[in-house]
Amino acid sequence: AHKKAVEFLKIHGFENMIEFYRKQEMFTVRFIFMPEINGVMLMTSDIEIEICLASGKVTYFNAEDYIRRYRTDISAPNGIPDISILLPYGLTAEKNVVCLADIDGREKLCILAVCPFENNNVYIFIDYYNMKTIKTVM
Repeated sequence: AHKKAVEFLKIHGFENMIEFYRKQEMFTVRFIFMPEINGVMLMTSDIEIEICLASGKVTYFNAEDYIRRYRTDISAPNGIPDISILLPYGLTAEKNVVCLADIDGREKLCILAVCPFENNNVYIFIDYYNMKTIKTVM
């Protein structure tokens, strides 16, 4: 299903897409992909795609956010600094990425720390410039 989703995106001109989320149901797999531009994942420009497991066909596709909010005028100024001391006690980041995220209706350049917790992930958004935690999502 992942291969079919990636092929569909490439055929339709969506390049540099990163899989951010996947949920498998009984008959389908739904993916959320986000573009990466100059080292920044654009969380504001996601694409949702669902693939039927039996046929391999696309059963759902939504690129509305991508069409409305895609941009190329962004880059990560200095890569990803060490944020381990900013994480809550007991959490360790499995992955850190620089991202452009919608935080309370405003686009912010953040470091997203993806931290495994029990059987899920905790997503911690840290402001890239002042290194303060601005949002936590479970």
